[in-house]
Amino acid sequence: MGVVCMGWVCGGSIMVACLMGSLRSQRYESGDVFPDYGRYQGPAGEIFYRKRFINGRIVERNMGFKKTSDTIAISFGVTELAPGTFIQDEVALQLDVLNNEIFVVLGVDLDVSNPEAIAGVDTATRASVSSTSQLVVTNLSNTNCIVTAREAIRAAGFVDSGVGFARTADTSLPANLDYISLIATNNFFVQLQGSNNINPSNVAGRVWGYRAKADSATYAALVQSEVLSA
Repeated sequence: MGVVCMGWVCGGSIMVACLMGSLRSQRYESGDVFPDYGRYQGPAGEIFYRKRFINGRIVERNMGFKKTSDTIAISFGVTELAPGTFIQDEVALQLDVLNNEIFVVLGVDLDVSNPEAIAGVDTATRASVSSTSQLVVTNLSNTNCIVTAREAIRAAGFVDSGVGFARTADTSLPANLDYISLIATNNFFVQLQGSNNINPSNVAGRVWGYRAKADSATYAALVQSEVLSA
């Protein structure tokens, strides 16, 4: 059965109404604590809701950190030392780790060089950005991978041509997503490797984000997560 819920403020209290065949409502005092959305077990039974307002204003979720800077952009570029050789570059964020400063990543753009068209040979250029050091170009199955890019030409079996492929995001991120990654270890890493190209491959990119100060528990959890999953 479908459930439609609405919330509003009435006299300092939150009113939650759920439509489950018939309209029901339940009053919860503003001091009650419950998540922004989901289910709440109230006196009248289980209530489905999405919290919108408290005392007439939009609620800001407590995410465990506070923004301390405007949005900044960090650009980088990496080139192979020799064709087909893995290379990694470290980009310093200069975070104040003594004061639990982290970097909140809002978006990343990667521009990898085109693989070379060689008759009968598969070629590719792959790159990734991660919050920890890697031994190879990583992918989204790695928790610490922030973004990955890949371009390839499949020419094996062709005499004088091939088919090009480019990896793009297969799904759109929801509009209400607050960030795509949190970096707590003072730097991020860019990985690059080409395959079967005659000349060295390269990648250029840009990361958008802002600095924030995390509370002690959040900072410790972020650092531990990055270290243990490195």
